[in-house]
Amino acid sequence: MLHDERILKNKFAYFFTIVFLLGWIIYYSVFAINILLRGYRLAEKYIKFRSFAYFLNFIVFILLIVTFINIFKES
Repeated sequence: MLHDERILKNKFAYFFTIVFLLGWIIYYSVFAINILLRGYRLAEKYIKFRSFAYFLNFIVFILLIVTFINIFKES
C-alpha cells in the first residue's frame, strides 16, 4: 500500500511538471512566433545584445521541448 501511495505522488509530480513546462513552452513559442513571423525586435538601445538575447531565448525554447519529451517518457 505504501508503494502505491508513492507512485500516486510521483504521478502528481509528473503531472504538475508537465503542466508547468507546457506553460513555459507556450510562452516561449509565442515569443519565437513574434520574432520569426511578425518581425518583432528588441528596442534599438539593446542592439548590442540582440543576437545574444535571441540565441538564449531559442535555446531555452528547444531545451524546454527536450525536457518536456523526457519527462513525458518518464511518466
